[in-house]
Amino acid sequence: MTLISYNKSFFSVLFLAAILLVASCKDDDEYIPYVQVSFTIDLDKRNDMTITGNSDYYEYAGYAGVIVVCIQYDVVSPSSSIYYAYDAACTYEISKDCSVISENNGVNATCTCCGSEYTLFGGIPLSGDASKPLKEYNVSVLNNRIHVYNY
Repeated sequence: MTLISYNKSFFSVLFLAAILLVASCKDDDEYIPYVQVSFTIDLDKRNDMTITGNSDYYEYAGYAGVIVVCIQYDVVSPSSSIYYAYDAACTYEISKDCSVISENNGVNATCTCCGSEYTLFGGIPLSGDASKPLKEYNVSVLNNRIHVYNY
């Protein structure tokens, strides 16, 4: 065999290994079952959601409900406002019955089953048994309306 044949064989095996590795990787968000999410919040009617740090729970969206939190509301240009949206399913006790609930619509949320606590400024676990962040959904702001979606 020539050096070129060895190189072709080596790269063929390397290419096949890379494809198998990519195919075996799972999306990090798959630990919470997929449910299509698409809803809108009118900020003219829900002006409490224009206050930084306020959050709200939408029970009938997502797998275990959806929590939307205002990170920064831009009065001059509302489309530049920053919001996060998370599935309310605890990442340790994955069940529709184990939702994370925000106390006083604030910036931390606690699982009703295992007590794991998360920050809503990133969805990261702060304490408890949970080690994975909350499942995050896409958020866009247009015409003073928040659109939460996952497509």
